[in-house]
Amino acid sequence: MGTCLGGAMEFRRAANSNLARVQNRVLLELLQNASQTDFGRQHDFATIGNADEFCARVKVHDYDDLKPYIDLIAAGKGCVLTGDPVRMFEETSGTSGPNRLIPYTAGLQRAFNWALHPWLFDLFSHFGSLWGGPAYWVVSPRSAEKRTTAGGVPIGFAADSDYFGAWAKPLIGLVTVVPEEAAGLSNPALWKYVTLLCLLRQPQMRLVSLWNPTLFTALLSQCREWGASLAGDLENGTCCPAFLSQAEVNDPALRLYSGKPLPGRGKEFIAAIRLLELDDRAGFTRLLWPKLALISSWSEAEAGAGAEYLRSFFPTAAFQTKGLLATEGSVTIPMAGAPAPVLAARSAFFEFEEGETGVGAIRLAHELVTGKRYRVLMTTAGGLYRYRLH
Repeated sequence: MGTCLGGAMEFRRAANSNLARVQNRVLLELLQNASQTDFGRQHDFATIGNADEFCARVKVHDYDDLKPYIDLIAAGKGCVLTGDPVRMFEETSGTSGPNRLIPYTAGLQRAFNWALHPWLFDLFSHFGSLWGGPAYWVVSPRSAEKRTTAGGVPIGFAADSDYFGAWAKPLIGLVTVVPEEAAGLSNPALWKYVTLLCLLRQPQMRLVSLWNPTLFTALLSQCREWGASLAGDLENGTCCPAFLSQAEVNDPALRLYSGKPLPGRGKEFIAAIRLLELDDRAGFTRLLWPKLALISSWSEAEAGAGAEYLRSFFPTAAFQTKGLLATEGSVTIPMAGAPAPVLAARSAFFEFEEGETGVGAIRLAHELVTGKRYRVLMTTAGGLYRYRLH
């Protein structure tokens, strides 16, 4: 909360200000940072004074339009799209097309913080029942292989806790259920097992935050298959999945996922499985995590059915839908009391194309009309300019 306070105050200040001015200030800061880059000189960023001039001078881009610049960065050239050095590329498939490399800079990381910190501060301010117990922040498995581009730029995402700064990172490790190191487990079954074991060791868990709601129910579906093995590990403080060979079980890396013996927890888990076999989903989770207070996940469109199924496991927990967060940047964040996630107005310069297909009229954030549908264009601190998010 201490880490997030400054960002929350800035977000509140922006929310109470004129949106057009807030967005224009964001745009001019981005252009000033990039004015001496290859892209900035080509488009004469130094002389642009407002959004209208920017939109008249810079065309709307898809990824392929910016790929020649990104290829130069990947080859090791600096000052191409951003004044800030590119720290890494995040690889994303998005919702259409082949994998893309998205440049990450210190400025883009700050922009993510400007959305993440207000959301977290708001969340813990409005849901007091979240205090006093740990949280499950989904740590997605990722390749353990360290990759770089031909020019030596790393490919791969930073650890989630890196977004809070060096002094807060060890504190966050104390309140998260699954250690970040689990992301490096290359065996998907082992990753699921370790995740379940860590979850089951935390009867005081208060919060589950994930993107796709089906991930959590997919984890829970493994409880019956691995019941005896998990129960033994809970009782003994070990991590010895029955599906591994003895040599794999003896791997020193698995010791990281050992814990204190929890006498009685294994029997409690077996009793919960019996409830699950009777299709008493709520009874199953109530026995294992009686204080779980809130689940944050996608709940709209294709995720709707999965969210409803997850709710059947936790009927008394509050649910909060996610905002729109892409690898390229934050668009909206959920806030308590708001009818829908709200624009992360400090995190990027936004434009909106009317309609879901074809080229419609382009509006600025303050020009949107309630009830209409738009597609997002972003200008970001990562060097994407008037970028169609698709």
